[in-house]
Amino acid sequence: MGIMGLVVGLAALFDPTLFFFTEADEALGQRWAGRMIGLGIVTTGAVALRSRPIYILALLAGIAREVGDLVGAITDGETTVLAIATILIGCAALVAIHRSPLPEPHVGGGTPTPAR
Repeated sequence: MGIMGLVVGLAALFDPTLFFFTEADEALGQRWAGRMIGLGIVTTGAVALRSRPIYILALLAGIAREVGDLVGAITDGETTVLAIATILIGCAALVAIHRSPLPEPHVGGGTPTPAR
């Protein structure tokens, strides 16, 4: 998911009309690209570092993004099931991450410490 966010964000940064945008929405496409790149960096970092707090922050960032999209859609008089579904999936993932045991990351030499 993180790598996809980086790839899609970089592609849209160089061609804002590539994903869902017309030439009139070029500025919106570039803002969307930056948002995708930022979330891609955080998500990829969370996976690489195997850090529960970073997983939680990445999920919260994704939920906040979708809440913003939902508010924008409602303001424009639209409804979006996708934003609501993504918010619910993000909340479920937060609960799952909070309850799951993550092994401590192994840093340095020696024998890794098993998860408790």
